[in-house]
Amino acid sequence: MIKGRRSTTLTVEPVLRLTSRSMARDTVRAGAGVARLPISLVGN
Repeated sequence: MIKGRRSTTLTVEPVLRLTSRSMARDTVRAGAGVARLPISLVGN
């Protein structure tokens, strides 16, 4: 992550594996964590 001229490194620790990307999207939207998702799932 970059904020202004400072950068922050995030350490990722997987704790949940889901069988579909839409399940991951729903989990994140419910506030249960973060996920890397393709733009096709999070676009307008």
